[in-house]
Amino acid sequence: MSSNIVRQDNKDTFFRGLFSQSEHFVDLYEECSGKRLNANEFKRIDINPNDRVFRVLKGTGLSNDVAQLTTDNRLIILTEHMTTPSPNMGQRDLIYYAALLHQWLISAGIELSQSSPANVPMPEFYVVYNGKRKYNERTLMFGNDFLQIKPKLVDINFDKIKNNKPNSSLAGYAYFYKHYDAERA
Repeated sequence: MSSNIVRQDNKDTFFRGLFSQSEHFVDLYEECSGKRLNANEFKRIDINPNDRVFRVLKGTGLSNDVAQLTTDNRLIILTEHMTTPSPNMGQRDLIYYAALLHQWLISAGIELSQSSPANVPMPEFYVVYNGKRKYNERTLMFGNDFLQIKPKLVDINFDKIKNNKPNSSLAGYAYFYKHYDAERA
């Protein structure tokens, strides 16, 4: 296994561990959306690996990075961390959202065959990128005239975000990896 793969896995694992916690997620969410919410307005949600919808990814090694549900059940926010550009993030986001929505419907006791409309949490998709290559949002888009998934791409390299909120969890994460990568280069 190359050291580059180890570093990417470390970044991803650290990202998941830190930003799955609602008190740190608020910094990430503000950077991505421009909206400031309180930590008590989010709760972490995870895809059950045995979920029927999610089984399509079983054996691929793919899993969502950070998912939070607003406590008012208004939004499911999916945030994927990327160090290497992948044009398949839109497709992956769609699968993750479907699995989380399926689980939410079951836990809320909502059946889609009911005669009244089901108010479900709407998705927000973000891809945070701290790689070295140039990358743009257009390559993340997935869809056609019927359905379009357009994750918002946010560059979280330290040099890009250091002036936004220098004391945030996100700035600390970016600062750490800027120096970690430099030391390993």
